[in-house]
Amino acid sequence: MKARQILLLLGILVVVLLANLAIPLLTDNLSLKAYDTVREVENIQEKGIIIVNDPLTPATQTILKSPFFYYLTAFFTLFLPGVLAYKIVPAILSVISAFLVFLIVKKLTKNNVGASFSAMLSGFIPVSYSLLVNNASSYSLVMPMFLLLIYSFINIEKRSYQALFLASIILSRLTHPAMIIFIISLLVYLLIIRLEGLQQKRAELEVVLFSTFFFLWLLFLWYKKALLFHGPSVIWQNLPTQLLTNDFQSTNLLRAMIQIGFIPFMLGIYEIYLSFFKRKNRHTYLLIAFIITNTALLWFRLIPTQVALMFLGLGFAIMAGYSFERFNNFLDNSKIEPYKKIILIGVSILIIITSVMPSISIAAKESKNVVTVQELKALEWLEKMPLNATVLALPQEGNLIMAIAKKPVLLNDNYLLVPDVNDRYNSTRIIYSTMLETQALLQLNKHDVKIIYLSPRTKAAYGENLISYVSDDICFRKWYDDTIQIYEVKCTITT
Repeated sequence: MKARQILLLLGILVVVLLANLAIPLLTDNLSLKAYDTVREVENIQEKGIIIVNDPLTPATQTILKSPFFYYLTAFFTLFLPGVLAYKIVPAILSVISAFLVFLIVKKLTKNNVGASFSAMLSGFIPVSYSLLVNNASSYSLVMPMFLLLIYSFINIEKRSYQALFLASIILSRLTHPAMIIFIISLLVYLLIIRLEGLQQKRAELEVVLFSTFFFLWLLFLWYKKALLFHGPSVIWQNLPTQLLTNDFQSTNLLRAMIQIGFIPFMLGIYEIYLSFFKRKNRHTYLLIAFIITNTALLWFRLIPTQVALMFLGLGFAIMAGYSFERFNNFLDNSKIEPYKKIILIGVSILIIITSVMPSISIAAKESKNVVTVQELKALEWLEKMPLNATVLALPQEGNLIMAIAKKPVLLNDNYLLVPDVNDRYNSTRIIYSTMLETQALLQLNKHDVKIIYLSPRTKAAYGENLISYVSDDICFRKWYDDTIQIYEVKCTITT
């Protein structure tokens, strides 16, 4: 690579880093979702392992999580104080993802321009900012793991890359169960190769079959208890029925284009068309298989909508590199070559409008949803209370309460292996929304709830005029009153 090309790549990586880091660093705290990771990291710091049997969850819930991301974050907490590690690690992983995209497209196109273009697009997938900013989510590690697997697979005939691929498969199992999407994509890839009449390479076939059986075996061993407990519904993570339509909702073409980015979506679709009808390229078929797999899972609502769109955005960003390289060559050899700079500036402006600005806007919006100082203050006060009783809160607030107040909760947003999850979810809704004290007490006593946590988030979910029955001083005592209210439940109703 020439010095100018290296500087361009470094500039893109710096821009991606700043975009993923600048807004999170402007906030002092994390989002609610991040506190699941906070708990795991603190447990690793204290005991050296992730949480297995959690005494603060319903029925001492067995936690089934892939630990790689938590150990990686715990390592960075040795050097970074406070919440910095939870903000910086995902940003670094985003930069690594952009660099891997560059390597993949450079390998496939032998062109630095298309590779740099794809790297830039991959760093600004709008929906990814909604999932990853301030969330300390393990999905931030899933992205580079997908890309590492793709890069090693397209070089699979080299022995060193075979070892890298197999090592990545093992690490991917320790990263997230969503990595099974790559395994399915490999099988779809073999099918496409066969349908297109291309020669099946032995090295590809061997690693695909081995990886499939090995990954599924590890997945079954890890989630055997959940499979036996939930059956097929384990696919939907035992979500309460009322939440299924929210997390696994259908989408439309316009929404997908907005959340993926207009340019990568259109260029990616065009490249898929060329791959099937104009020219055959086995390496693009791997990416197409990845896109087809995620589209099918999204269509049949087998994967959360935002997660599917994020993976699709990654696939389209890589495919767009092919189209951009072809477009760049067309400009160089056409009569409009004198206007090339103006055209490329126009494309850049369009990318800024449809990908960069929406990504920054979403990041800014997510930064407003971080945990407030008032919430932390209230929960630190609750931690000091001697009563170690079950707390009622919104499920999404559960991990925050367990992390800061160290109190058990009726329900959190990790629903896997939670018994009677629909009953617990409905009880939460009834207690917060009912006007009848007896009805609320029946539900509170049923689950042995002794503390009610009332936050602005609760009011946003159920309305301002909720739990009016707490005015009864005989059955309820207000412990804490600020932006957050905390009540003790004192009465018992026998049925």
